[in-house]
Amino acid sequence: MDFLPDDQKNTFLSEALSRQRVIDLDGIAVTIALFHQRTSTPNEATAFHTHEYHEYSFVRSGSICYEIEGERCERKPVETIFIPAGKRHRWMTGPIPVVLDGFMLSIAAPPPYRSFVASISALAKESHYRMRSPAAVLPEIDREIEGNAPYARRRVHALVTDMIYWLFRENFTRALGASAAAPPSVSSRREMALYTKALAFISAHISEPITPARVASELGFSARYINRIFNRFAGMSSGEYMREMKLGRSFVALSGTSRASIAEVAASIGMRDVSYFTRLFHKRYGMSPRDMRDAV
Repeated sequence: MDFLPDDQKNTFLSEALSRQRVIDLDGIAVTIALFHQRTSTPNEATAFHTHEYHEYSFVRSGSICYEIEGERCERKPVETIFIPAGKRHRWMTGPIPVVLDGFMLSIAAPPPYRSFVASISALAKESHYRMRSPAAVLPEIDREIEGNAPYARRRVHALVTDMIYWLFRENFTRALGASAAAPPSVSSRREMALYTKALAFISAHISEPITPARVASELGFSARYINRIFNRFAGMSSGEYMREMKLGRSFVALSGTSRASIAEVAASIGMRDVSYFTRLFHKRYGMSPRDMRDAV
């Protein structure tokens, strides 16, 4: 089966998702940090790594072996892998190239859903990192991209959003019900709306040297108040969140097929000082950007 070229599909997806990457699932904020297609080379392997995103991937063709915290997980076409944030993992392919469609998601919520967010890692391990998925949506996304008819980008956005709703409804409903004794308060919903606006602004300006003060000014609140909201929803300050998102974007770029230079990758996340970027990357991932690229 033929698939769209990675560059064509990923450019379209980036444009389709650029307007709204944050989905409010009745009190839970899900940010689509990335949704892309990746075609491996034969016998390709990554180094062990972790990242701050939940990785939700679909095998479109070929077979692939993941190793997650010492557990081997074989996947073949139409199967999925869900790797929670912070899980140490790597993957290896065989002699046949593998085509993967993947989400990178961040999930945040205030009480009463905080315990659900904390339980995602255990829920994924219990299911052997496999999630039920609407696989039929993926070819539909490809058809929309290839046809590029009027409203194609809006329809692709709707299809991707629907996949997020499907993921939660089909895999997490019981855990969500158990963790929520009462619906979020009015103030929590108000803060959720502000938090999602902040995430959308950060995502749209991630290639710039943005600061917490600029985010707060854009939203019309003090930096102290915005930091309080980030600590409540994300468990970190807005500055820490921006740094994590920037480093996460750079990790994806360096572990992918792009041959951009280290300086170009750093510039793409708003960091002009390559030495500073290298220090931050090494501290976060335990290896330099160049070592990360060489390991792929």
